[in-house]
Amino acid sequence: MENELEKRRYQTQKMDALERLAGGIAHDLNNILGVIEGYAVFILKAMSAGDPVRPDVEEILRAEQRAAALTKQLAMFSCGKGVRTAIIDVNEFIAKLVSNVKRLIGEDVVLEIFAAPDLRPFPADACRLEQALINLLVNSGDAMSGGGRIKVSIENADLGRSMPKCPRPVEPGTQFVRISVSDPGAGMSADTLGRLFEPYFTTKPKGKGKGLGLAAVYGIVNRHNGWLEVWSEQGTGSVFTIYLPGVAAVRSV
Repeated sequence: MENELEKRRYQTQKMDALERLAGGIAHDLNNILGVIEGYAVFILKAMSAGDPVRPDVEEILRAEQRAAALTKQLAMFSCGKGVRTAIIDVNEFIAKLVSNVKRLIGEDVVLEIFAAPDLRPFPADACRLEQALINLLVNSGDAMSGGGRIKVSIENADLGRSMPKCPRPVEPGTQFVRISVSDPGAGMSADTLGRLFEPYFTTKPKGKGKGLGLAAVYGIVNRHNGWLEVWSEQGTGSVFTIYLPGVAAVRSV
């Protein structure tokens, strides 16, 4: 158990370092892209509608916008803007999540959500948490080539003997909420699991993914002072489990 905990702590330290690096890169790129956008817009305004060079300048602006979108995803991994937490209305949160994710996971995927009736209140940034779950659900949908059933459960979790140990310090007596996303998809190898949350790491075919979705999930959960557990077996499926702490242990911003 101690060896496993040490591995988790090492993984957490590695991802924290990547998170800081990603945040710095995203910040610097945003500054550079802002200059490119400003000059491109300035040039366009000075041009006539029929200027033969205008399409080239418009393409520069479109490329800048694509780069800005990628930078935004990278920044989400580091969660550079922080989180704004409030007690989650679970029913409202689930309704919005289902509405927003339906068009992304395909008609051949069935989404099953269970929320414990005795679920304790927990604080989170609803928009960020929704984005994290959407990323996980899309990832699960992609893992099931022929469709299937994705199960989401939200329930209380106490860090007892049967629970994994938290890889980061929390206040004694902190209670947790556990959010699990499971799918019967292709599953992942041990090598893939070891790099799963690294920015730009992906096993998807070229053009199908940029490798930032799960990195963003890690960043969002980390910013809530929570952590992730992943179980996966090739040919069987995967389970992603998010642990979020109660009010006392959530980082104030």
